[in-house]
Amino acid sequence: MKKFVLLGLVLSIGYACKKDRTCECSETRTGTSLTTGKASLVIFPGFAQDLADTTFSTPLSDYRTYERKYIKTTKRAAKKDCISYSEPFLEKTTTSVPSASFQLSVIVTNSGTATYDCQLK
Repeated sequence: MKKFVLLGLVLSIGYACKKDRTCECSETRTGTSLTTGKASLVIFPGFAQDLADTTFSTPLSDYRTYERKYIKTTKRAAKKDCISYSEPFLEKTTTSVPSASFQLSVIVTNSGTATYDCQLK
């Protein structure tokens, strides 16, 4: 009888350790944003005259927070997944407006370092 009570106690403690846990992270991105814009006038198909071609650079600083929820997990497993780290990033967005007589394109390139600071709540 003692064995069943002890086994039930161990199982209930093990079951109680598995619960929903939350990892709170703050993400900081620093680097540069490079914007290139080009406009050209199409005189004949295949022949274009450049009207403007410009590039400028601005510093990039972005901050956000978010939460990740782990369902029915132990504290040890949640700590293993809730880590702080840094990594480089490169994002490129191209927007263009082609037409028969006018072409416009804007390219935005964001690059730098993303730092994730995470902790278990």
